[in-house]
Amino acid sequence: MKAALRFGRYCSAALAAAGGDWLVFSVLVSAVGVAPLTSLMTARVAGGLLSFLCNRYWTWGANRQIALTQQGRRFVLLYAFSYTLSVALFRLLSEVLFFPPYPSKFATDLSCFVINFVVMNSYVFHARAGLRQLSIPSAIAFAAPEQQTKMRDYTDRTARPAPEPKAFWDSKILGWESTRYGRPESSDLIEGLAGQISSSVRFRLDAAVRLLAPHLAGRRVVELGCGSGRLAERLLLLGAASYQGYDFSEVAIARAKQRAAASPRGEAMRFAVAAVADAPPQGDALLISFGLIEWLTPAELDRLFALGRQGSCLHALSERRRSATQFIHRAYVHFAYGRINGGYVPRYHQVEEIAAIANRHGIGPLGVFRHRRMRFGIFVSDLPLEWSGRC
Repeated sequence: MKAALRFGRYCSAALAAAGGDWLVFSVLVSAVGVAPLTSLMTARVAGGLLSFLCNRYWTWGANRQIALTQQGRRFVLLYAFSYTLSVALFRLLSEVLFFPPYPSKFATDLSCFVINFVVMNSYVFHARAGLRQLSIPSAIAFAAPEQQTKMRDYTDRTARPAPEPKAFWDSKILGWESTRYGRPESSDLIEGLAGQISSSVRFRLDAAVRLLAPHLAGRRVVELGCGSGRLAERLLLLGAASYQGYDFSEVAIARAKQRAAASPRGEAMRFAVAAVADAPPQGDALLISFGLIEWLTPAELDRLFALGRQGSCLHALSERRRSATQFIHRAYVHFAYGRINGGYVPRYHQVEEIAAIANRHGIGPLGVFRHRRMRFGIFVSDLPLEWSGRC
C-alpha cells in the first residue's frame, strides 16, 4: 500500500515535471524555432530540476534521514545518466529512424520514466550507504561462505594500479580526437555518445583558428599537447612560418608525423614526443594549447607559462563555474575516467588563478574570451583577441 501511494505521488510529480519539460520543449521548437535536439536538451534541465524538488519534498518527503546535499549529488548522477540516455534515444529515433520529434520525445520520456522511479526509490531518496560505501569488501562480507573465496580470488586477479597519464592517453587520444573532431573511430560507447554532443569542442577548434588568424603572419607556432597535429596545416595556410608540436603520447605523435608526411606543407611541420616538463624554452614563439591545462599538475602548469615567457600565448581551458553543463561534465568524466583511473580527471580553473601564474613569469595582462557555444570553455591570451560577425 505504501509503495503504491509512493508510486502514485511519483506519477503526479512526473506529470508536473513532464509538463514543465514539454512546455519548454514546445516553446523552443514551435515558437522560437530552435532545433529539436537542442530543445530536448534544454527542456531536460528544466524538467529535471522540477522533478527533484517535487520528489524530494513530496513523494519521498517523509524520508529526511540523509541530507539535501547528498540527495542532490545522487540525483545529479541519476540525472546525468537519464539525460545521456534520453539524448541517445532521441537521436536514434529522430535522426536515425526518422520519427517525428514529438513521438520521439514521448517514447524517450516513457523509457526514462520507469528507470528513474526504480533508481530514486532504491538509491537517490533511500536511507542507504552511497556508492562509495558499497565497496567490494562489503559485498564479500555479505556473500555466502562458499562464494567468498571465489570473490577474493577474483578481486586479487583484477586489482591493478591506476595507469600513468602517458599510458592513459596512448590508449585514448586517437579515439578521443575522432569522436570530438571528426569521423568516430572509437568503439567506446560513452566516448562515442560524448562525441555526438561535443559541439563545444569542435567550435573551440574553429574559434581558435579565427582568433589566431590576425597574429600568424611569419610567426613560429608551438603547440603543447598537440595530439595528432590537427591544427598544423590550417595555421600554416593562414601565414604561420612554421609549426612545432609536442605531446607525450607516442601514439599521437606517430599519427601527427603521418599527417605531416601527407601534407604539401609538411616541411614546415615538426613533431616531437615530450611532456610539458621536458619541452625546451620556446623563445619568441606563439605558444598555444587546447584542453591541456585541465590535465596539468600545479608544477606543470607553472612550467607551461615559463616556456613561453618571451613570446605570446593563447590557451584554451575549462573555467570553474556553477552550471548544469559543468555538473553533467563532472559526472561524465567521473564515469568515463575517474572511477577506473584513480581519480585522474580534468581540473577546472578560475581566470584569476591562471593570470597569477602567468604574471609570475612576466606574461600579461591576460585577456579572456568567452562564447556561449563553448559553454564553460574559455581562451586566455596576451594577444588582442578580435571577434567580428557571427559564427
